[in-house]
Amino acid sequence: MATIYITLCINHRGRFKRGPCGKVSYVGGEVTEIERVNVDTLNGFFVSDLLKDIRYTFVTNFFWLEPGKELDDGLRDLRFDMDIVRMYEVAVKNGNKINVYTEHPVDQSMLVEENNMTPSKMRVKHCAKRVPTPKKSLKRRLIDDAEIVGNVQVGMEDRKRSEAQRREEDYEAH
Repeated sequence: MATIYITLCINHRGRFKRGPCGKVSYVGGEVTEIERVNVDTLNGFFVSDLLKDIRYTFVTNFFWLEPGKELDDGLRDLRFDMDIVRMYEVAVKNGNKINVYTEHPVDQSMLVEENNMTPSKMRVKHCAKRVPTPKKSLKRRLIDDAEIVGNVQVGMEDRKRSEAQRREEDYEAH
């Protein structure tokens, strides 16, 4: 049997919007065509990797559009492998091409500094907000200073005290 390839037209960086007449449209965004996708290897993991290749780490919804239908009534969820099988079966009947759409959260940048112009090169710099490393708590410091002997945890002070007692006993024995 011959290998079947399809073309995925991925609509991304846009959003769904319902117009005044109630018609759904995909506003803004880009279309990325992925050609020669082998239907035998097409599954949820493959689609997830394709989305990562076009810089998406998280997609809230992923849909495919049935050929000949509008976005109002032709969008189908693309969540499970059975949805993917149905999608590529329809794509094969449609000249091996299918349109898919993404919904994803928008990353919002945060301005950290007011004066963000570097004096030497006069370029704008964007700084990410750093989360400080938590300081060691008193309990953690005590645990770090402790040593486990056998199955018993022994603190540094206890260990020094027991060493001093052992030296005294050794001295008295001689």
